[in-house]
Amino acid sequence: MSGLKTHDCHVIFQKLLPIAIRDILPEDVVIPLIQLSRFFNAICSKELSVDDLESMSNSIAETLCRLEMVFPPAFFDIMMHLPVHLAEEAKLGGPVCYRWMYPIERYLWTLKGYVRNKSHPEGSIAEGYISEECMTFCSRFLEDVDTKLNRPERHESAAVIEPPSGLSLFGKIDYSKKGFTIETLSASEMQQIRHYLLINCDEATAWVK
Repeated sequence: MSGLKTHDCHVIFQKLLPIAIRDILPEDVVIPLIQLSRFFNAICSKELSVDDLESMSNSIAETLCRLEMVFPPAFFDIMMHLPVHLAEEAKLGGPVCYRWMYPIERYLWTLKGYVRNKSHPEGSIAEGYISEECMTFCSRFLEDVDTKLNRPERHESAAVIEPPSGLSLFGKIDYSKKGFTIETLSASEMQQIRHYLLINCDEATAWVK
C-alpha cells in the first residue's frame, strides 16, 4: 500500500475496500466501514440531490457512532469529524468532484516538471510556463507540422492494427467522430453487442472453441 497517491487511496477506499473486508472482518466492524465508504462514494458522484444530501447528513452521524464502538478514542481526530460537514458543504457548494484538489495537484506536478534550476524554482516555473504558452501559440499557425494540437490521438495514428486495448476487433473502428449520434440502448441490445464482440474477437476464439 506504499507509494500511492491521494486519488489512488480515494478510489481504493470507495470501490475496493468494501469488497476486501466484507468476508474478513467481524460484522460490527464491516458495517460502519462499508457505510463510510458508501457515503464518500455518494458524496463524490457527479449528480447530487438535496434529499439525498439530507439523508447522508443524518446517516453519517450514525456511522461515526458505530465507528466509536469499534476503534479507540485516539483514532477520532479532526479528520474523522470532517465527514459530518461534507454533506452540508456539498449542498452549499455543489458536487465535490468540481471543487476538489486533484486537478490542482496534477497541474502542480506539471509545473514542478519545469524546474531545472533548483536554487531558483520560481523562475524556472515561470520560464517553463511562458515557453509552453509560446510554443502552444505558435503551433496554432503550423498546419503542416505535427504538434500536440493537431496530431491525431495515439489510437488513431497507428499504421497497423494497434488499438489501445490490444484487441484486433477494435482496430477497424473509425475514430474520426464524424456523423455520430448518441442513443440509449436497452439491456437486451447491450447483451447482443457484448455477445457479438466476444464471438468475433480473434483473441477469444480459443476460449469459444
